[in-house]
Amino acid sequence: MALYSSLVLLAALLVIWYWKENALYFVFVAAYLQNFVLAYLYTNRLAGRDFCRSMVLFKEFLLLGLFIYALLLLFEQYDGKWPRPMLVLVFFTAYCALRYAFGAVFLEDLNVEGLRKLRAICYPLQILTVAMAFAWLRPQFSKRFMRHMTIFLAALAVIAIGLFLFTRFDFWKQNADVAVYNMDVKGDDPGTVLEDQGVSVTGGGRQAFLFLSSFRAMGTFADPLGLAFAMCMPAMLLAFYYRLAWLNYTMLVLCSLALFFSFSRSAWIFLTLAVIYVLLRNRRYVLIGALVVAGVAATIVITPLAEFANSEVGDVTGARPGGEHAEGIIWFYERGFTDPGNLLGKGTNDDVRKIPESGYAYLLEHFGFVAYASFLWFCGSLFAYFREREVSLNPLLLIAQSVPVCILIVMHTSQYPFSFIEYLMIWFVVGTCLGLTLTRRPPSHERSELPA
Repeated sequence: MALYSSLVLLAALLVIWYWKENALYFVFVAAYLQNFVLAYLYTNRLAGRDFCRSMVLFKEFLLLGLFIYALLLLFEQYDGKWPRPMLVLVFFTAYCALRYAFGAVFLEDLNVEGLRKLRAICYPLQILTVAMAFAWLRPQFSKRFMRHMTIFLAALAVIAIGLFLFTRFDFWKQNADVAVYNMDVKGDDPGTVLEDQGVSVTGGGRQAFLFLSSFRAMGTFADPLGLAFAMCMPAMLLAFYYRLAWLNYTMLVLCSLALFFSFSRSAWIFLTLAVIYVLLRNRRYVLIGALVVAGVAATIVITPLAEFANSEVGDVTGARPGGEHAEGIIWFYERGFTDPGNLLGKGTNDDVRKIPESGYAYLLEHFGFVAYASFLWFCGSLFAYFREREVSLNPLLLIAQSVPVCILIVMHTSQYPFSFIEYLMIWFVVGTCLGLTLTRRPPSHERSELPA
């Protein structure tokens, strides 16, 4: 594996050296296709385990290289103040890194899972810095890239809908066994997969919608959560940012359908909150009311959707929480702040987790109260930053404003904002807005082309 990883690292460096900011295309394409392509190659014995493990790192190497490149550009050319949210994010990331280092040295907490968690913690700082730097230096590139990725994701939505509606029960097992791929290549626990169906546990079909498909929509992401959150930002851009046109309407419908068929409650909540926030800021109260009425009517009239909604509400409102999401939300407020171990965190080993499916509990139990509080600080600072700089309710800034609001809610269900694939497009748009709102601009000749 060392040989393959070295070659992948070399390939990533060559891509960055030759294509510079355009290497972002490789990051996005790799993130959105790798789980399906590598699972297909591994299932059909066209690639071995070591090769697949190394290829998983390609997007990681690319983003790390682009992060270093972006930092060099900013330190060389930017002489203004860094946005306050980025300074808070640096503090949050540095604290978590120091907490992990302390545990590794003094508490024998050095383990592979800990390194994975630390990599995830560092991810928002990396992608936001990259997006901010390129948007500041090449704003037209960032806007064009955002448009290209919206079209690309709409195309992936078509694939996801097709695989959801027209695949047989044994499709994934026979063609791209994600279950085996996740266990052998990624090292996932057998309890997180459905081996007989060839998918992860999250990929299994929702009971109320089994008449449509045995699976949730996953597409090339090979994971419904990855698909769902990836579709949220294109849907927002198509609804509120890009001009009215039949192609944009078509892509909006496709992205929305793919998101719906993923049956990801967290992504549904994220998009719903984002839409409501933007409409509220634009004072579109009648439209908000119409959407609420339509949503309530749909859950009453459409029987499978009503069954699904009732089961979810029952989990939370019952005498005892049912399901890990409900347990995580309720137990976090009941137990999260009474456990003395959560003051400094109990380490990065998975065994310390007592509260399931909660992003806030994830920060508390692994890294401690400072990590939890500083992440809340980051979200609040990010929201305030965009509110202070909005110009005539700029639609792109409004979309970026909605993100920290939505994050504060979805962190109750898991640590999705630290997931590479799920939040790649979301963080890119936020970072682009940070770059576009920086007060000091480089000379025009410096914006025309990034230096080698």
